[in-house]
Amino acid sequence: MHHYDPKAKYYKNYLIMGKFFFKIQEAAWWIVAELEDVLYPYRDREITKPLWAEDYDANGDELSYLKHQMSCANERIERLQSEMIFVQSVINSLSDKRRSFVIKSDQTNLNERQESSEENHQTSKETS
Repeated sequence: MHHYDPKAKYYKNYLIMGKFFFKIQEAAWWIVAELEDVLYPYRDREITKPLWAEDYDANGDELSYLKHQMSCANERIERLQSEMIFVQSVINSLSDKRRSFVIKSDQTNLNERQESSEENHQTSKETS
């Protein structure tokens, strides 16, 4: 007795659709690979120097290149340090202003409490 199985039909359709989408994916991979070959800079010329030295002067040697890179890194570090010092000074000035504001508000609250307690004390003397 042959039994009809709907899952088998759906599974077969699933496999067909999977193959179809894989073919589309392969076509996309092929197009991207061709674009990479066209756009890759070394496809049509010989590699004579490493990629890190592409923009560097051809007359300089590796040691002068490394010295140049180190000086650039030192300049960046110095700039970052000066910016960090400036930011720290701004933060300190803001925290000082906040601290003085908090102290003034605390003194104002204390004075208001003292005045209200004095008024309460005077009213209690008058009522007694």
